[in-house]
Amino acid sequence: AELTIIVPALVYLHSTGFSVRESLRLHPVGWPVVGLSILLGLTLSFVASSVDTLSESFLPMPEDLRRSLESLLTMESMSDVILISLSLVFGAAVCEELFFRGFLQTALERTKGVRSAVVVSSLVFGIVHFNPWWFVSILFAGVILGIIAFVSGSVYPGIIAHGINNSLSLFIANATRWEEYTWVSDLETIPLPLAVASAVILTLGIIRLQRHKPPASDT
Repeated sequence: AELTIIVPALVYLHSTGFSVRESLRLHPVGWPVVGLSILLGLTLSFVASSVDTLSESFLPMPEDLRRSLESLLTMESMSDVILISLSLVFGAAVCEELFFRGFLQTALERTKGVRSAVVVSSLVFGIVHFNPWWFVSILFAGVILGIIAFVSGSVYPGIIAHGINNSLSLFIANATRWEEYTWVSDLETIPLPLAVASAVILTLGIIRLQRHKPPASDT
């Protein structure tokens, strides 16, 4: 399913002769950016979780649906670990970032400007997840990932941050079943001080990330 998002875009770029590297922002980054991207992923996860908690106070998810979604993330065997990790962490992070922050946002930046590109690509990102109860938090995450892609000039920081965010969600969904990790359930509702601190660090991290933007990505 994740491949169906990016494969048509790759076919289109190949058939039209557009540069895949430029269209998907495949600009390499250094280790300082990798480390910063991990931090951005962690703080984004905390802030997005807080946004989700706030939105669900107005539009709570039906309990039956919540249990169904949690069951999809539950890992009971090694095959579950491999399959779910590859799809949710690697597949989703890579394919979705390449399409939404690479292909779609880059194309929109050229025709509609950066702000419109980030907003529109994030709206589409939220809609294709087909979950109205998560729409606000996914939209928020999409905007942040869009900003990260633009200020860094590369799709890789977003892939890392997206993967970290999904990894943490997967860990929380499963760790509560292990006695030594029952404390993880407290992360399902982020304390306000942690949410505020994460928002500040996320903002400063994005500002810092912009300093590493490669000159070639300005054109």
